[in-house]
Amino acid sequence: MEWQPDEQGLQQVLQLLKDSQSPDTATQRAVQEKLEQLNQFPDFNNYLIFVLTSLKSEDEPTRSLSGLILKNNVKAHYQNFPPNVGDFIKRECLNNIGDPSPLIRATIGILITTIASKGELQTWPELLPQLCNLLNSDDYNTCEGSFGALQKICEDSSELLDSDALNRPLNIMIPKFLQFFKHCSPKIRSHAIACVNQFIIGRAQALMDNIDTFIESLFALAGDEDSEVRKNVCRALVMLLEVRIDRLIPHMHSIIQYMLQRTQDPDENVALEACEFWLTLAEQPICKEALSGHLVQATSKRTRQFLTASKTSSLASTSRAPSLCSTKEGRTRRERTSTTTMTTTTTHCLTGTYGSVQPRLWTFLPMCFVRSCFPISCLCSKGCCSTLTGSSRSRASLCWELSLRAVCKA
Repeated sequence: MEWQPDEQGLQQVLQLLKDSQSPDTATQRAVQEKLEQLNQFPDFNNYLIFVLTSLKSEDEPTRSLSGLILKNNVKAHYQNFPPNVGDFIKRECLNNIGDPSPLIRATIGILITTIASKGELQTWPELLPQLCNLLNSDDYNTCEGSFGALQKICEDSSELLDSDALNRPLNIMIPKFLQFFKHCSPKIRSHAIACVNQFIIGRAQALMDNIDTFIESLFALAGDEDSEVRKNVCRALVMLLEVRIDRLIPHMHSIIQYMLQRTQDPDENVALEACEFWLTLAEQPICKEALSGHLVQATSKRTRQFLTASKTSSLASTSRAPSLCSTKEGRTRRERTSTTTMTTTTTHCLTGTYGSVQPRLWTFLPMCFVRSCFPISCLCSKGCCSTLTGSSRSRASLCWELSLRAVCKA
């Protein structure tokens, strides 16, 4: 007979959950003491999973909190759970992975992953097959919830999934994930790429067997409208550059063009992932050959970033600092001259024209609309191009600068 909560006990647990959301220190201390007492009763965890998965009349924060408390109990005491309690929790998780609430789905996914991390992947044989089967559900919530749980499992247990201990489930999972690269939902596409990405660095055999299909699928998503998908595509290409560059070399020209575009992506997180590509490429023997036809374009893009950052800084500085140029004509002339100087110098640095002649070359970009002039420096004999000191720039801009430095040194 299925476990059912006692109404009085359920109300006590609900009150405890409400109290735990209080900012009062004394109340929080009392809640913690009560939790320690309740953890002495095995079916307390049944109440927690019941609130999370079945008590839909409660608000989502309370239900999610119940799941997070249960997750902490699993981490600390799972080995002491009676078998019937553990089985009830597992069953309720899988039966409710498609909850309409994204918050509840995510909480259930975290709980599943926590149970799996306690060594339960081996003793929960139905978990992976059932989650994979649920990916085929016509219900979006069920598919997304299952993918969310699978992504967390792949992140936490990538080595175990690629082992004989579980009969190598990746032989089924990898081809399954690749099918969802074409899903109509960007969230599902993002989950699918993120799952596969976990097995690139480890060179999982199931992925290596499907590497060409994987790369083709990534190329098909290169222009995806969703920023999270683009970020995961960039991340995949960076890791493939490190472990399977042989498969990327025939497409390197297109990949470099793509990464130049993504370095300028309006989403900063995507741009940061793209910047990692240049740092990784700089460590590869083919770096010089691969970039030989792209340096001018790369430095031209960087120049535009410098100017955009500088102009943004000037808007904030104009009202506070006197201009070094008093006329609009003078400002325009100096700005134009500075742009030309910077473009020429940076390009020469990267191509090594100055590097073999002058170990330390300084040029200046006269920023007449801010407090003072800022140097652009070439600090090494091969041309490590520095930056506009003091200008306001994004993290992606800084990372792009470091990437160019690495390419210079290569």
